[in-house]
Amino acid sequence: MKQLIRAITLIALVSLFFTCAFAEGGSFEELVAQRQELDRQVIAAGIGSFTIGQGTFEVGVDLPAGSYRVETKVMTAISVYEAAPIEDAEPLAEYTVAQKEPLEEFVLAEGNVLVMTGSQMTFTVLSIEGDPVEGSLEELQAQRQALTEQLTASADYATLKSAHGTYTVGIDLPAGTYSTSNPPMTVVGIYNGDPHVDENLATMYTVTAKEPVEKFTLEEGQILVIDGMTEIEISTFIGLKF
Repeated sequence: MKQLIRAITLIALVSLFFTCAFAEGGSFEELVAQRQELDRQVIAAGIGSFTIGQGTFEVGVDLPAGSYRVETKVMTAISVYEAAPIEDAEPLAEYTVAQKEPLEEFVLAEGNVLVMTGSQMTFTVLSIEGDPVEGSLEELQAQRQALTEQLTASADYATLKSAHGTYTVGIDLPAGTYSTSNPPMTVVGIYNGDPHVDENLATMYTVTAKEPVEKFTLEEGQILVIDGMTEIEISTFIGLKF
């Protein structure tokens, strides 16, 4: 019995060591990349289904290449690009997903860029490309949680809470990649200049309890306009939230 207890304790200590070692080294950007790698590994290790909010995602960075079933409770638009979309780029495919109209087999290749506008989407894994992951789902989830806690406690993790306001990127908050909380109703506009000029609008999101923005980019000099019923929190993107 004592030998069994010592063996269990040793296994737990080894697991804790690898969890901590995985999370401690590197810059904030490198730790975010590690967190994204864990997202992909958790999905590939058999999580089954997971949820993603609206935003722009790179296959092979944010989620693994493979085949998925995609469904939603509220109508959502999905565009798939061969690579990062540039102005006037044509998507490889466009879909509208509704409650009774899921995508039964949604294939994403390495390097594709997924752009989603609307409600949260539930992805169910049908098959994943690439080599099998090392470690159990439980171990990977524990590493992911430990790294999440380290990132959100970092001085490089930026947050902005506001119900109404106009903010300049690079002055009021740093340029970077962000996500939102889930307020009752907020409109978030991103402008490339004076927000009173319609032609300067780059992107606009309607954010609700079921329509958060999971990943979006703010560039130096852009203007962020927030108009909501209650306070919204915009925070540094560190990986998928499922």
